[in-house]
Amino acid sequence: MNSISTFRLHQSHFQNLVIINKNQRIGFMEGSDRIKDGF
Repeated sequence: MNSISTFRLHQSHFQNLVIINKNQRIGFMEGSDRIKDGF
C-alpha cells in the first residue's frame, strides 16, 4: 500500500517535470523567434 502511494507520487511528479520541460522549450522557441524578428 505504501509503496503504491509513493509510486503514484513519483509518477505525478515526473509528469509535472515533463510538462514544465515542454513549456520551457516552447517558451524558448517563441523567444528565439522574437529575437529573429527583432533583428
